[in-house]
Amino acid sequence: MKTYPLLLLASFSFLLTGGSPLLAQTNTVSPTESKEAAPPAETTAAAPAETAPAAPAETPAAPAELAPAVPAEPAPEKAVEMTQPQAPVEMSNQNTAAVAVAVLAGGMVMMGIWLVVVVLMIAGTWKIFTKAGKPGWTSIIPMYNIYVMCVVAGKPAWWIIMFFIPFAPIAVFLAIAKNFGKGAGFGIGMFFIPVVFFPMLGFGKSSFLGSEGQPTPPAPMSPPSA
Repeated sequence: MKTYPLLLLASFSFLLTGGSPLLAQTNTVSPTESKEAAPPAETTAAAPAETAPAAPAETPAAPAELAPAVPAEPAPEKAVEMTQPQAPVEMSNQNTAAVAVAVLAGGMVMMGIWLVVVVLMIAGTWKIFTKAGKPGWTSIIPMYNIYVMCVVAGKPAWWIIMFFIPFAPIAVFLAIAKNFGKGAGFGIGMFFIPVVFFPMLGFGKSSFLGSEGQPTPPAPMSPPSA
């Protein structure tokens, strides 16, 4: 019976203290521990807040400084490129002038050669007609000189047609060479290389024998007019 009141007192004191003394201690310590643990939470949360935005803020600044420096240099390079193409233009003009001079010189040389050939042919034919007793001036008249050549060869006038047939005039030149005492080789030379064989026959020592093989005296020269 004495223990009963003691149990009642113990239970009452338990209710007043909110539990056992150990529980009371834990309840009293936990708020302080929570207050002490809170600051590290703030530090850990603040650390990423300071470091995270710092890196992206610095990286875009670098291209912003380099961007204006790039377009400033190409301006003098373009000026140099504008002046360089003048040299090829001058060289092309010089080449064109050199080609024109060369063409002109070549044309003049060819014209000189042609004039020499014409003079030799006229002079050789003139002398051949003179040896055959024909007027020398007939050698410079077109078509009529062909007729006189047929007469010197001892052929009829219709042999003029032979000069319009390929290789047919060889027969006329063979007859002329024979009438001057030359062989067939000389007559072929008169056909293929007339610029050489006509002066040789005209200015050579051979005389005109005619179709009958008799020498023919040269045509008399007309006296000079008073």
